[in-house]
Amino acid sequence: MTTTAPAWLTAPRRPGRTYISSTYGREVYADTGRPVDEKIGTHVVLWIVDDADAWAASVEAEGDHQVGLWPKSRRYIGEHRRQQAYESAKQIRERGPYRSVRSTYYRQADAVASVQDLRRAHPNPGVRYEVAVVEQADACPTGHCRQPRFFADGTWWHDLGGYPTECGPAPEPDEPEEEPAPG
Repeated sequence: MTTTAPAWLTAPRRPGRTYISSTYGREVYADTGRPVDEKIGTHVVLWIVDDADAWAASVEAEGDHQVGLWPKSRRYIGEHRRQQAYESAKQIRERGPYRSVRSTYYRQADAVASVQDLRRAHPNPGVRYEVAVVEQADACPTGHCRQPRFFADGTWWHDLGGYPTECGPAPEPDEPEEEPAPG
């Protein structure tokens, strides 16, 4: 774990209409409501799925366990929960191994504490949690998101109000509709 990030990062200003928010008393973007001088977290917690099959098998085992927890007259509840668990396991297997940012933090100590909590509360086999440093921040060059983004763990991520998502390619422009020929 590296700790070379600056004490704070500010998202670079992007073009667009702004106004002074009566709620925050700060300048915010009109299209998103986010502050112009928004601080970006310095550390992120990564959710890393290394072995999707092991995690899915654990989810299925928990679903099987649900059936025996209910009395005979309410067995349908356990069956329903098992069905939900098997559907979740199917989705986990289909997605396979992946990395995602679970949350962002302004202090390394808070990110480390979050990882420890996740390991204790969610000891999923095949899943691990790590802290990564936010190395850079900028405005999304594609413009389709209008949110600040940050670079951590070798990937650019959009910070969508606490739910970071990978910064994908720009959407393809719509083809202009052809004008009908004059008749």
